[in-house]
Amino acid sequence: MAKIRRVLNKEMETYDLDYYDHTGKRVRKRISVGYKTAERMRKEIEVQVEKIKLGLEKSPTESPNLDAFITDYLIFSEGNKSYSTVKREKYALDRLLKYVGNIRISNVTSKKIDEYILSLRSKLSKATIGIELRHLKASFNVALRWNYIEKNPFVEIKIPDGIPERIRVLTKDEIKLLLSVVDDFDMEEIIRVYLSTGARRAELLKPKFTWDNVNFRNNRIRFDGKGGKTRYIPMTATVKEILFNHQEKGYEFPLRYGQDHVSHKLRDYYKKAKIKNATLHTLRKTFGSLLLQDGYADIFTISKLLGHSSVKVTEQHYIYLLDENYQSSIDGMEYILKSL
Repeated sequence: MAKIRRVLNKEMETYDLDYYDHTGKRVRKRISVGYKTAERMRKEIEVQVEKIKLGLEKSPTESPNLDAFITDYLIFSEGNKSYSTVKREKYALDRLLKYVGNIRISNVTSKKIDEYILSLRSKLSKATIGIELRHLKASFNVALRWNYIEKNPFVEIKIPDGIPERIRVLTKDEIKLLLSVVDDFDMEEIIRVYLSTGARRAELLKPKFTWDNVNFRNNRIRFDGKGGKTRYIPMTATVKEILFNHQEKGYEFPLRYGQDHVSHKLRDYYKKAKIKNATLHTLRKTFGSLLLQDGYADIFTISKLLGHSSVKVTEQHYIYLLDENYQSSIDGMEYILKSL
């Protein structure tokens, strides 16, 4: 049976709440509220304990410390999401942990999150903050499902969209310069295939990309993308020739090298060519950029080729090119009207 006892406190009315939970463990809490509120809380606790004992209500799970939750959550996430998504989630969760400390996850409040966001504004762009907050919100939804928290504190937080940052793509001159410094024929072919397909890092290399992904008869490649989604890309004549020659030579996989080797070698080539702020993923973005700039595909087609979840994602990446294309379209109308 729960009891309340008045505590002497000159500043505010205070009570000790004393009860035994559903496991028989004694619980004592000090609460600074009025008598009516304290009495209501006492009765609610008694009812809750009885319901749990009778199996009419689930028992609350003890809220773990943030670092313990992060460990469990990332194990869960690794089995359900792509490597790159898990990596971004880890960055976001570790950054939050560093700021709030290793407190219980139930003690991460909306107020703490607001303070955390303020601390990020001098370090990160609005777009990056928005991405991190979305990852944090998703992870705390899992904590809610696991009964670690009673509500998700991120639900009350307005997540900033931010202004999309201009993506890094290679110019045609940079592509020529990059290829001119490559001293490995297999690496040159890999770069050309990336530029011709817009593939993600893991989609085009072993062990994920096998001969089962290549269909010479229908002239297309199958990419097994993020979230288990599959998409098909037509092969250019160059890509078809490269892969066909590799099959004739008896390559175990369509392309010779793995992800780590390709990323490492490409960094060396960028450095040698004095091309800055570029990665393997830059080749994928360059694929979409060149198609859009040269008018070979519209934003909807590029979205499908890249395997984006929606056209909105593609627009955010290439918004500055769309703006330029809008201007070109209007200039074209000027030419048409003047020719009448």
